[in-house]
Amino acid sequence: MRQTFVLALFALCAVAADSDPGLATNVVPVRADESGEDAFVPKHSGKVRFALCQTPSVFSKTETRIEFLFSWARRRLHGDEDVIVFPELAFSAFSDLSTAWRKAPAVWEAAAAFARERGAYLFVNHPHRPDGADGSLFNETRVFAPGGTVAFVYRKRVLSRMDEKALFLPGPPATMAQLPFGRIGVLICKDAFTPSEGSDRYASADVLLVQFAHPGVDNIRAPEARWFPPSGKAMSEVVESRFGWARFGKPYLAVNKTGPDGNYVLSGGSFASDASGRIVKPLKRLPDVFFIDFPLGPDGAILPNGISSAAPAVECER
Repeated sequence: MRQTFVLALFALCAVAADSDPGLATNVVPVRADESGEDAFVPKHSGKVRFALCQTPSVFSKTETRIEFLFSWARRRLHGDEDVIVFPELAFSAFSDLSTAWRKAPAVWEAAAAFARERGAYLFVNHPHRPDGADGSLFNETRVFAPGGTVAFVYRKRVLSRMDEKALFLPGPPATMAQLPFGRIGVLICKDAFTPSEGSDRYASADVLLVQFAHPGVDNIRAPEARWFPPSGKAMSEVVESRFGWARFGKPYLAVNKTGPDGNYVLSGGSFASDASGRIVKPLKRLPDVFFIDFPLGPDGAILPNGISSAAPAVECER
């Protein structure tokens, strides 16, 4: 009964074919047109602010998800974010993975408009077929620049469940998004647990960033008691994922969906950890946004290894 109530509560909270000619993937194109619409100026002196959006699962068609989630984000963002990150499959669901690609153009168009509206870099993930209905299907993240252009594309390398392996192809070898303030090593869910070809390239990243759609622990319709706790025996797999990258000594950002999604209950538990692996104020189960600040050096780039437990430079807000 408790589990049914929790699932119903999340449901109430959540609901109140194109082509890419020449679009580079898993590489680092830096785009700025002659008008300078993509020129980046931090909104805070001496720091760059990331907003991690722990979005709710939304039971509806894609167009409704798009409208709902961007409206949800507007109510929680402060307007001073330089980077906004949505989790994996925020605008789709496990139940419609095989058809969600048809709505990719609408997702990308809305994301570009939202990036322009907020004047921020925006990370959005969605299933995508670059070559239309007969082409290969990828789990794809696009990074939109403040002017709405695509600054970077990453395609998930490590596929997890059998249904995902049956639908998607793995992306090219990993690399990083080269943004004006630093190198961002992008990972999607299972990528974070199983380092793959090219993973060592992330040693030169300034920040590692993971988009999750993950239950947190191996569960199907897990009871609430097993969802992500801030500490204890049932440590979230989302949190544990950072251990495999500790050797790089980099700040690690993880953003997850939350709520029931198909046969799963996604656990939330988004968090940031500093270069030493120390966790900085994680979220729990409910949908929310939190903010992480990275100090910038005189050259406008994130300082080496950014935040550390010896000299904390992260600020978290709710």
